[in-house]
Amino acid sequence: MPFPANKDVSIQPASLEYARPLYELINSDRTHLSQWMNWVEMTQRVEDTISYVQIGIEQYRKGIGAQYMVFCRQHLCGMISFNRIEKNNRIGLVGYWLAREFCGKGIMTTALRQLIEIGFDEFQLNKIEVRCAVGNHSSQAIPERLGFNFDGVLRENEYLNGVFVDHKVYSILRREYPSSHSQN
Repeated sequence: MPFPANKDVSIQPASLEYARPLYELINSDRTHLSQWMNWVEMTQRVEDTISYVQIGIEQYRKGIGAQYMVFCRQHLCGMISFNRIEKNNRIGLVGYWLAREFCGKGIMTTALRQLIEIGFDEFQLNKIEVRCAVGNHSSQAIPERLGFNFDGVLRENEYLNGVFVDHKVYSILRREYPSSHSQN
């Protein structure tokens, strides 16, 4: 079932029906995506994407993760997910990406706003966390725009393109969200 975030942008749970279009989107934008995503080189065939979606469906069933396709004007343009949900601590760790042609248009900000609502309402999370590579300023701007708190830097947190990169960590608590976000 789609979760309309506004008239142009919506997210919907990942499904196998979109595995091939998702693979084609990734494959057509490898250079852009691989700057910040270490999984791109492991996605070589549509079967790799099918496996990824199947794992996501199973994680959702277990309540330990949730993947959503991001659509803009009904065109698949990326993904947003709770890569990990810590049920005992009620924390969700968010990841997201967009194909280059869709960047800079507010799409992911709208998608993250909707994912926050899902996290606090459906998953009863208390904290939602976003981690971004220190050099990925576009990605950092999204949680900043939505009122997330900057919590600090995780040093050498990811091995990406042959080097270790630091991650900036942002979080928002359930009690902070209603007063910190804006709908503009």
